[in-house]
Amino acid sequence: MTRRELLPAVGLSGSLFTAAAQTNPPRGAAARSPKIGSVSWNFHSLAPGAHPEESIDIIGSLGFEGIELIANSREDVDRYWTDRTIDVIKAQLERNHLVLSQFPFFQPVVEGLASRNTEERKRSVEYFDRGCRIAKKLGAPMVNIVAPWARELSAPSTRYLPRYFMGDPKPGEKFHIDIATGFDFDRLWDAYSESIKLCLESAKAHDLKFSIENHTHTMVPVTDSFLRLWDGIRDPTLGCNLDCGWAMNQREYPPIAIHKLGNHLMNLHVRDIDPYMREYVPIGKGVMDFKAIADAVTGFYASFGVLAALKQAIAMLISRGPSLSSCMRPRAASISASVTRPSDLATWPRSSKVVRKNSSDIDIEWVARASAAPPCGERHASDAVPKPRPCSIR
Repeated sequence: MTRRELLPAVGLSGSLFTAAAQTNPPRGAAARSPKIGSVSWNFHSLAPGAHPEESIDIIGSLGFEGIELIANSREDVDRYWTDRTIDVIKAQLERNHLVLSQFPFFQPVVEGLASRNTEERKRSVEYFDRGCRIAKKLGAPMVNIVAPWARELSAPSTRYLPRYFMGDPKPGEKFHIDIATGFDFDRLWDAYSESIKLCLESAKAHDLKFSIENHTHTMVPVTDSFLRLWDGIRDPTLGCNLDCGWAMNQREYPPIAIHKLGNHLMNLHVRDIDPYMREYVPIGKGVMDFKAIADAVTGFYASFGVLAALKQAIAMLISRGPSLSSCMRPRAASISASVTRPSDLATWPRSSKVVRKNSSDIDIEWVARASAAPPCGERHASDAVPKPRPCSIR
């Protein structure tokens, strides 16, 4: 599928993926242009050594405007993300007219942040700082991690604990997580909070925002967990990356979570989910209340264009799902939005090409992606991962 083929299929005219503005926008507010992009790992695995070059060209050729890159492992931080690689990637992004919205660190990079071992926590903080240096050189405005889980917790079927779900159980099979001897949550929480403070200082030293994402069985499984963490730190540079799918796994209704988070909401990941709140399904095939999510964001930030952008992204995913799935890794589709508060705009690097808007304005970048959690029982990303299927891009 080519860029030229994508545009009429999505049903847009004029500027690519530009949402319609509200009929009566607030006085002094500039028109928004929410963008649709793709994360690089739609088209590569999250295993160590999986690099984004081919993905960048594919995403650019498909007509997307934004992209997210990721540090898969410590090995990649050490050997791949060199100054030379960063220069090459930045030039490649520019050729493809792609804006980098954020730079996440995958779990293996910082997994020791929740360890009781002081040296292991220190090592993870060091890699977080190295990741911030990479993000800054790339021109990303924000870094992100999924909250780690306690090292004392493990599941029998997967090394990535948040992905421990049960399908149809065998006779006598129980949902079970192993809890190691000596597990002390209060001490663990204190150590984890101190680690996050150190990470936040690193992010601030590089003029970056820092968002933490909720996943099941982690230190931040729900909104209330994040709010507890924030209350102990109280720094506006720290925010929450709310993943609506993982929230629903915990039976937390995303629109309520959005209202709870308030100004602490920095990123919003939206995906669809089945009626049992167990597995993620393609956008439009499940029970996720997208309109209520968009209304919650729009109502709280008093902005406009959010619902239009969300509808637009969903329409694209539904209409182009079969074609896009031939290129993407076999995952259910989801949408990611970076919500930038007015006070945040001044901290965005000039190289990110973000237009400085009026003080009442919000910049929202919608990212169409297909990297939802894998089906029950799938192995950790460091194990064998299916390669992307062939995709013809001209």
